[in-house]
Amino acid sequence: MNKTIHGVHRTAADGYATTETADTYVRGRPDYPPEIADWLRDQLGLSAGTTVVDLGAGTGKFTRRLISTGAKVIAV
Repeated sequence: MNKTIHGVHRTAADGYATTETADTYVRGRPDYPPEIADWLRDQLGLSAGTTVVDLGAGTGKFTRRLISTGAKVIAV
């Protein structure tokens, strides 16, 4: 049975507490297509000299695509 810790569900509190958990998530979650970087540059204007926040960056799969645009990325 999962219990809460200070109002946070135990599963959420554990998060990626182990390498095994994070590895399982990364393997099971599809990656973003490399072409997304072109779309981010063309449609959102991300490039060197721009800054973007990746809120909820998790394991960084999308963060890597943001970085490939040349923008400064702040991953939270």
